[in-house]
Amino acid sequence: MIKDLKALVEMDAELVNPEIHTGKGTLTIQGSIASGHYLHYQGGDKAVVYDENWNKVRNLPVNDRGCQILKGWEKVSVTTASTGPKPWLEVQFMTRGNPMTVKIQ
Repeated sequence: MIKDLKALVEMDAELVNPEIHTGKGTLTIQGSIASGHYLHYQGGDKAVVYDENWNKVRNLPVNDRGCQILKGWEKVSVTTASTGPKPWLEVQFMTRGNPMTVKIQ
């Protein structure tokens, strides 16, 4: 039985100068990403910000300091200079090379 269920208020939360930490490296994005927008990074010195309909909004400069995920388990975290509410994030990583087989037990 579920009791006293309460919905969370949806609040806009901008992601400001995010840093993505993976293993021993860090990816620093200079700029801000508004609520509902997407950040797309495929390597190099820039990331692209898209709106909720996947229309390009702008490019943001990126500093890649050895950001990579090696074979096996890897800790990933995101920090931000945002001072408001903490944003909810959905993160997807795509791999290069041979696909990884995931065994379901």
